[in-house]
Amino acid sequence: MRDADLRNRFYERFSLFARTLALALSSSNFLEATKRETIERYKKDLKFFQNLRAAVTLRYQEVVDTDDDIPNGLVGNDMARRYFGQVRERISTYGTYNENTGAEIAIEIVDRISRHKIRDWRTNPDAINRMRGEIDDILFEIEEKRGLDLSLDDHDAIIDRCIEVAISNED
Repeated sequence: MRDADLRNRFYERFSLFARTLALALSSSNFLEATKRETIERYKKDLKFFQNLRAAVTLRYQEVVDTDDDIPNGLVGNDMARRYFGQVRERISTYGTYNENTGAEIAIEIVDRISRHKIRDWRTNPDAINRMRGEIDDILFEIEEKRGLDLSLDDHDAIIDRCIEVAISNED
C-alpha cells in the first residue's frame, strides 16, 4: 500500500465497514435474521482489517481518525450495543448527532455504571440512583464535548431505558 491514494481508499472503506457493522450489531432485527457464523465471520474480518490498518499506519507513520475505534467498541460488547440502541432512538433526530456520539455514550455507560453493581444492586435504590447519576453525568459531558443540546425529557428517557436494560440484562 505504498500509494497514498490506495491507502486513503482503504481507510475510508474500512471506516465505512466498521461503522456499518457496529450499527448492524446494535440491531435486534439483524441479529435475529443473520446466521451466527456470518456474524462471527464479519467480526473476524473486522479484526483482520483493524490489524491491517494498524500495520499500515505504523509502516507509513500516518495518523488515522480514531472515531472508528468508538463504533468498533460496540463490536462484541453486547451491553454497549443495547445501550446504543436506546440512546440512538432518543437522540438520532438532533442535527449534531452521529453514530460515534451514540456509541461513545453507550461505551461510557458500560464502563461507569459497572462500579455500582454491588450485591443485590437491582433491588437497591441507592445503587440504581448512583447509576442514574452516572448516566446523567455522561450525557451532560458528551453534550458539552459534541455540541448536543438534549432536552431534559430525552435525558430522563435515556436514563430510564438504560437502567431498564441494565436490570433486565446484566449480571
